[in-house]
Amino acid sequence: MALGRQEALVGITKTRYLKRFESSVHAFRISVKRALYFLKTFESYILDGKILGSVDFYKLKQYIDIEEEDDSAPISIAGRLDESEEAKKFLEKLPEMKTADYDLRAIHDAIQSDIEILTQIWDAVKDITPDKDAKLIELKRMLTTDLKGKKVLVFSYFKDTSKYIYENLAGNGGKTFLKTTCSPNIAEID
Repeated sequence: MALGRQEALVGITKTRYLKRFESSVHAFRISVKRALYFLKTFESYILDGKILGSVDFYKLKQYIDIEEEDDSAPISIAGRLDESEEAKKFLEKLPEMKTADYDLRAIHDAIQSDIEILTQIWDAVKDITPDKDAKLIELKRMLTTDLKGKKVLVFSYFKDTSKYIYENLAGNGGKTFLKTTCSPNIAEID
């Protein structure tokens, strides 16, 4: 039963990453970075005998400022969380791990394997800037040729993608684009 559940979770995770990647390289990059932040922080707390679940991790992030959209390498944020009084109170409520009940080396090896794989993916996508993003380039091309002068509605399931497209069509990243398209009316709807 446990193996079947693990396989199902792996399938769900793969699908989630695929959907984010289909949406935009930007959304995918954010997902990979979040996963790396989590895994590195998770391991830090395992070493302290605390079990940090992903839901708890995302709740804890509210206590510190993490720039998820920059290109810096994700690191453990355990040290920063430990410095926050609010986060400390939350962390005290985390379940304790009886380290004698677990093979900590095997856990460490598994986490490191995941981190290595995600880091390779991160390294492959971190430098794909808007000027190298094939989907964004194609969207801009279509808006300036095939669809020029027509009403177009672009929508996305993921807010990260919507903001990315808006920023690169009408925001600071889209200044050059706007000049070449006779300043179309572009609006973002949340």
